[in-house]
Amino acid sequence: MSRYLKWRLGELYYGIGEMEHDAELLEQARGYWRDAAETPWTPGSALGIDRAALYRDKVLRLGFHHLQAGIGMAYAGMARLQTPVTHLRKAASFDQDALEMLAKPALNYHDITEPSINPVDELAYARLNRGRVLSSLGAAVDSLAVIEHGLALIRAADETGGMREPEGRSLFEEALGAGYLHRAGLLDPTDAIACLDSARVHLDRARDLRGLDAGRTYWRLQLLRGALWERQADLATSAGEFARLVGLARDEIESSRASLHTGDDDLELAQTDARLAAATARLAAADRDQAGFARADSLLHRAQSVLTGDHFPLQFAEFSLRQGQVARLRWESFGDAADSSEAAGAFTRAARAVPAVEWPSLHRRVAAEVRSLRGRWVWHGRIADDAIQRVDSGPRSAMPQPPAYSHSIVPGGLLVRS
Repeated sequence: MSRYLKWRLGELYYGIGEMEHDAELLEQARGYWRDAAETPWTPGSALGIDRAALYRDKVLRLGFHHLQAGIGMAYAGMARLQTPVTHLRKAASFDQDALEMLAKPALNYHDITEPSINPVDELAYARLNRGRVLSSLGAAVDSLAVIEHGLALIRAADETGGMREPEGRSLFEEALGAGYLHRAGLLDPTDAIACLDSARVHLDRARDLRGLDAGRTYWRLQLLRGALWERQADLATSAGEFARLVGLARDEIESSRASLHTGDDDLELAQTDARLAAATARLAAADRDQAGFARADSLLHRAQSVLTGDHFPLQFAEFSLRQGQVARLRWESFGDAADSSEAAGAFTRAARAVPAVEWPSLHRRVAAEVRSLRGRWVWHGRIADDAIQRVDSGPRSAMPQPPAYSHSIVPGGLLVRS
């Protein structure tokens, strides 16, 4: 009972921490799950609970692997708020511990024959969890090998025969689609196109199984779909095709708002505004549309009050990157040197928000933007030169060189079945 109560307390703090985007509450959840895991485990000891007790089946259903998976879930939640690489690596480690315990059913459960236990589903979700974590970690560190490992685990989750209810299928399809999207970001154009086709198929299936009532998970899925079209736009071979694909991305991002609520989901709404601003600016640049840039600036201004570096460093870094991209596109369109200086400052803020070792792919994208800015600056190069020196001021080992074709997704969307 002591272990079970700690497990439920961990669930409580995790749920509130996720809703409130509070890393301290997520750490408390991890602490409760750690304490539950440290409670002496004697398989079969819970069988003595009175059969008439309403909580008996819940206690019996709790396997030791749930405690390891819970700790991994807490670390994955914290990875969405701070030091993503460190937390994702820890999450992956505990998810592996959960898988190892599931391989020893006699030690993992009090009674494997308990009707409330579904070992097939438990294994499927455990593989899915670790696969999602590894896919996000690979995207964060620009590692194709880690992403491939994650994709293999996600496929293996499906091979168990579990996750057959609509919610589980939707999570599986989303995870596979996100993995292919991450993978496409590290491939050359020819291979990336085929990978993006696979991502689109799986993300389409995930959306077919998920409604607006899914809230933030629907929002997350729509942003993935927007990122898919943005990446395809990067590979477009004509101006017309580019505009069509960016327009699709903008529509997907805009549609994500339908599942959110002002007040409860202000962080998500602000992230949507920042993403929408970047897409709007790309379309405006194609047409040299001053009104389009004004709309992008309005979206950024609205997002700025929420996406602050003190409270949300990862989201602030992404916001600053997009703010710089909007300014760069405006400068390239109209030639105002003030826009170039504004872009350089935004890129510098993005790089300083998160250490390079904690989010290498972000720093690679920022450095590429600054190099592009410096390369295009003809008469006033000193500002951009200073900016790139600030971006590259960290240890060179922590600043991976960009691949020829690259795209990155914010780590996120990690769930566990308990």
